[in-house]
Amino acid sequence: MSKLSEFNKEMLNCLDDFLEYPKSSTEIGNQYLWNNDNIKTPNRKTIEYILLKKIGINYVKDLIFENKIMTLGQSHPKCKTSLEKFNLKSVIKLIPSSWKQNNFSDLSENVNCLEEITSKKIYIKQK
Repeated sequence: MSKLSEFNKEMLNCLDDFLEYPKSSTEIGNQYLWNNDNIKTPNRKTIEYILLKKIGINYVKDLIFENKIMTLGQSHPKCKTSLEKFNLKSVIKLIPSSWKQNNFSDLSENVNCLEEITSKKIYIKQK
């Protein structure tokens, strides 16, 4: 159904064989939620929830609270409407269980380090 040439389709299939499943907390946290082949419905379709995209929930790291991916019972501070909350629960349910068991403490440490970096500090170090 794609308008790609057969060559390009074959190239994409080959590339898929070389891509590794994310394992580290950084790789998992940086996974984009929408149209991600690692996050699929039971009928093997990827997801995309426009409401969640609009409010800024786009990566797995946006679902991490207290060093874990949030559970179905938790609420997200950005979700205000019942439809946003329902969509979020659907996303959480589809995230691979191996990712949910991961501890993301090192990811939050990396975020804090990045927040402290400024162009002035980089400039001074380069001198």
